[in-house]
Amino acid sequence: MPKTISEIAKTINIDISNVSRNIKDLEKLSLISIKNKDSKKGKIIVLTKKGLTLVYDLIN
Repeated sequence: MPKTISEIAKTINIDISNVSRNIKDLEKLSLISIKNKDSKKGKIIVLTKKGLTLVYDLIN
């Protein structure tokens, strides 16, 4: 389910600045995709297939 950076921060109870920094790292690893990169606010973050596979593997 797509979420904004602030929604992710609220969900996992971590400061927005930490989430933003980790988002950049996850994008470099091709685990997530930012759907509206040009937007200053409300960037939408989505797991890629690679990210979904990793989450699935970690759960099982």
